[in-house]
Amino acid sequence: MSDNPAKVLLVDDSGFFRRALTQNLEGVGFAVTGCANGEEAIKIAKKHRFDVIILDLHMPRMDGMITLRILNGRPETRGTPVVVVTANDKADDRMTVMQLGGIYRPKKSLTFDALLETIQSCLALSAPAVKAS
Repeated sequence: MSDNPAKVLLVDDSGFFRRALTQNLEGVGFAVTGCANGEEAIKIAKKHRFDVIILDLHMPRMDGMITLRILNGRPETRGTPVVVVTANDKADDRMTVMQLGGIYRPKKSLTFDALLETIQSCLALSAPAVKAS
């Protein structure tokens, strides 16, 4: 792991998905903070800076679309890349996420390598000095 690992906020109501993805991301050098819904994500993101946010679209309490809108509206998180991951691949959702500046990735066709490539592309575009080891 590098001295300055990229920080990822992982927001998904599936504990299994969070644990598995956290283990994989930490295994390649990322520092991961996980939470189960959008309300938690907003609170955490107000206190800590992240290099990228991975956000589930369909969650209880506050869904990913509302969370994405709020994150984009806050100065402390406005420029943070958000990768929206969803089990349902709907054209309307895809369009809205893209209009809000998010990157849309359906889970059914998403491999860890593809997600890792997306994250690394976000990091290269937003902060070239911050990379996973």
